[in-house]
Amino acid sequence: MLIGSDFIFVHMPRTAGIFVHNFFFRVASGGLYVFNMENDKLRLSLASEVKEYRGNVTLAELPTEYMDKFKFGFIRHPLDWYVSWWTYKYQDEKFDDFINRSVFDVHVDNDCLEIGWLTYRFYEMYYDMENGLKPLVDKIYRYEDGVRKVLDSIFAFNKEQRKELYAMKKINVSTHKPYMEYYTDHLIETVRQRDKLIFDLFGYEI
Repeated sequence: MLIGSDFIFVHMPRTAGIFVHNFFFRVASGGLYVFNMENDKLRLSLASEVKEYRGNVTLAELPTEYMDKFKFGFIRHPLDWYVSWWTYKYQDEKFDDFINRSVFDVHVDNDCLEIGWLTYRFYEMYYDMENGLKPLVDKIYRYEDGVRKVLDSIFAFNKEQRKELYAMKKINVSTHKPYMEYYTDHLIETVRQRDKLIFDLFGYEI
């Protein structure tokens, strides 16, 4: 999680989070902090002092004194996200096995929701799961709309910062075939049902 003077960037896995961190590390003039995991403990550190970024800290873990800043993050098409996550970390198992086990039971009030891994991470990163799924984030942008363009629309970058933004190469990119080639009709329907929230909230289609 990246904390600036007037913003907080929440790093949802496989949505260009490392790119965003590295960009701000390069262009920020000061006052940039990272809320990071170090030795299994959460620590707030100056970005310039962080030797290794180990991210994916959630908003629910953030001290309340920072919650008045503009909090944002990204989401990615569910079918694309699963392929990226599988390619990045789980290629030692079959893709269909990976999809079939990527399900969580989440208890909300008296209901038990069976949701996909992406929806679970979405709730975990951006909501307070201990208090009725209370939203904590201000804005979630679609990864497909272009991370660079989104950042450029949020922040008043100067000429040199904007030049750096569009010149930087993507980081930590997974290599795979077009994501639809990994899916059977059954797997598509499985993801569509389990991650219905993401499809509906962000207008994703098959």
